[in-house]
Order: sequence, then structure tokens, then C-alpha cells
Amino acid sequence: MKIKKKVFYLLSHPIQYQSPLMREISTLENLDLTVLFCSEEGATEYFDRQYGRKIKYDTPLLQGFNFVFLKNYSPFPSVFNNLYGLINFGVLKKLYKDKPDLLVVHGWSYLTHIMAIIFASLLGIKVALRSENPYHQEIKKRKHILFLKKILLGSLLFKCIDYFLYIGNKNKEFYRFYNIPESKCFFAPYCIDNNFFKERAIKDKEERTSLRSQFNITEEDHAFLFVGKLISKKRPLDIIEALNKVKNRSFKLILVGDGELKDEVSRLMEEYGLSDKVILTGFINQSELPKYYSIADSFILPSGQGETWGLVVNEAMCYGLPIVSSSTVGSSFDLVTPKTGESFTEGNIEELSKILSNFTRDTSHLEHSYISKYIEKYSFKTVCNSISQIVHNTD
Repeated sequence: MKIKKKVFYLLSHPIQYQSPLMREISTLENLDLTVLFCSEEGATEYFDRQYGRKIKYDTPLLQGFNFVFLKNYSPFPSVFNNLYGLINFGVLKKLYKDKPDLLVVHGWSYLTHIMAIIFASLLGIKVALRSENPYHQEIKKRKHILFLKKILLGSLLFKCIDYFLYIGNKNKEFYRFYNIPESKCFFAPYCIDNNFFKERAIKDKEERTSLRSQFNITEEDHAFLFVGKLISKKRPLDIIEALNKVKNRSFKLILVGDGELKDEVSRLMEEYGLSDKVILTGFINQSELPKYYSIADSFILPSGQGETWGLVVNEAMCYGLPIVSSSTVGSSFDLVTPKTGESFTEGNIEELSKILSNFTRDTSHLEHSYISKYIEKYSFKTVCNSISQIVHNTD
């Protein structure tokens, strides 16, 4: 009987997008997976600062894989407190005692992650890094910051890492910018549970008309959809500004989310006379989210700096929705093509308005079946194949 390779996967906390992937990785025959969580935030009800309210996800985040919660010794314990928010000394003991064949670390934003990378390297444990940073956002940073990062990352931390899992083209360019050789880069795309959303898409299609009628959306209306936190990084106000310039009023906008800009969004809606055109749903939990994609005709993500990927784009594409994305969004370089949607310059209201105006008239050149098919290569299977290849390399 072949001995399974022992793999540790270090995550900050249970995340609705990561847990399904952990379940999928745990099914691989050649490895024994244990997920190390640094915080219980997300697993139970917690206060989300960006939503501005308490959140409890209604989908299972801890089922289908082995996991351990590491004690957090931080004096400021929170996943929102960056470097010093997570200080889990137990990860060192776990690595020393169990000596896995591979440690996969998601990002380096916390002290725990940095300690784990360095200590694992000293123990001779192979380390794989999966991060989100896109090159086109990185080079916008100040020159002295980039100089320091070249030293701290390129010359120090990254020297402790054996494999780099890139989530998309711009993330790979980020690694190459820090002189990571091509041979160390493996494609592990940012992805969602495509099967779940595609199955729901088929089911919800039958209820599309009745669901739209609940929101007073007619078949003549083009329903734009935004899903995300109403915070400055997501730039939801840009959508309101752009729609105000659209002359064809046969549209509706569904804003799914909550956050600090909610009142400002409402104020702008009233000021522009769009209150009957915009639907503010507030926070919608995971099990109810798919039906909003079924209602929509296209999807908008106007985010700025800090939107390293945007997994809501993946979700929308599972429903075959044409995408309107700012070119700052990390996924725009991978997922937005002339056949799947259009991108625009972040903050350019005129440009965005023109695209939305065109969408209200016709999106027939953007085939739903093609869009739905296009997203399939951004899948758990692709990630699992890369991790299996890396595990094989540890022999």
C-alpha cells in the first residue's frame, strides 16, 4: 500500500470560498491533508468590520476535511489586523512534531504565515505559496516600498519557498517581477465550486421569471447585478454615477451587499431619481446568493486597487452572465475577453456609462453558453492537479 504524502494547508480562518477547495483536495488519493486555521472567525458568528454587522455563513465551512485551530496569541486578535492580528506559535510545534511533506501557505500577511514559511524551510519541509497579488497593482506602489519588498520578499522570504501557485496571469507576473523562475510556478487558479453554481443555474432558470417579478423586473428590463461589500475598494458609487448617464431607462440594478457606503448609495439614488431602478438587498447569505445571479442579465465589478481577483466574477460566469469589470480587478486579464464582456478604466464614469448603455440595448454578441464554458478551466480540478504534481516532486 502506497504511503500518502502528508500536506498541511495554512489558512487565516474558515472562508466560504476556500472550504469547498479544501474538501476537493482532501479527496486526492496520494495525500493526507490537514488544514491549519489561525482563527475561528468565519466558523461562528462574528462582526465583519467591512459589512458593518454580524455575519454567520449558512454553508458548511468545516466539513469534509481534517482541520486544526491553532491558538492565537496576538494582543490584537483579528484577521482584519494584518501582520500582528494572527500570532500562532503552535504552528511551529505542529511543523516540528509532524514534519509534513509539504506546507501550503496562503499569503504572507500575518506573522504566523511568515514564521511558518521560514521554520518549515529550516526543517527541510517543502513549502508552496499561494497568494493573490497582481503585478499591475504591485507596480503602482511607491518606489521605496518596491525597493524594500525586493529585499524582504525577493531576497529573503521567497528564498524559503520551493513552489509558487499563481492564481492568474497577473499574479504570475508578480512572481516573475520578484525573480521567481518559471520552473517554480504552477497554475492554481482562483476558483469556486463551479458544479454547485452551474447546478443551481439550471434549477433557478425555471424560476427566473417569477423571481424577477418579485423585484418588479420586466423581461424588457436589463438587470445589472453587483455582489460585494459596499465599501470604497469596490466602488459601488461608480455604478450609480454611470447609470445616471444612461438615457435608455429600461434597466434595473441589483446591489447585493452591505457596508459603510450603503447610506451614500441610497442618497445618490434619490438625488438622481433612480430609487425605482436600484434594488438594495443588504447582506445575502451563501445559500440564497445564486438566485440573484439567475435574475440578472449581466454583472458589474468596478473595483479599484486591492481587488486582487474578484471571485464573484467566477460565480457570475457560471450563470453565463456577461461581465463588466474595471481593468484594475485582477481577474479582468484572465476572464474578461471580447466574448465574455468588457473592461473599463477604473473610475472612468463616461467609459463605464457607455458600456452599460450598450448593454441595455444588446448583449447578443456575448453568448451565455460560451461564458459558462470559459470558466470551467478555472476549477478545483486544476488546483488539485498542480498540488498533486508538487507533492510528487517531494519524492
